[in-house]
Amino acid sequence: SGWLSLHAPIGASIVARVHRNPGFHRVAGVPMVLIGNGTGIAGLRSLLREAAHAGEHGHWLLFGERQRAHDFLFADEIEAWQASGHLARVDLAFSRDGEGGYVQDH
Repeated sequence: SGWLSLHAPIGASIVARVHRNPGFHRVAGVPMVLIGNGTGIAGLRSLLREAAHAGEHGHWLLFGERQRAHDFLFADEIEAWQASGHLARVDLAFSRDGEGGYVQDH
């Protein structure tokens, strides 16, 4: 997050908590459409890793950030999932690069 990278001293302890949503679960074997930006890729990545581990294919990822060169988090992993068919489609939007764009525009 911006706060962690800008304000938290290196080596400092921080207080954090996780809110579990018992009503949310991935339905095994059903293709997912995953939409996120920035650090939101973390949760989507966990779903994709679980699906890939289960041998599932055909998912669709829409991901956006500011700059491809600096902000395309986990690019190698995402590209590998696409090459293997776990991700059938990947749409990327980088708002500060050339043509620009936003995830919601796809």
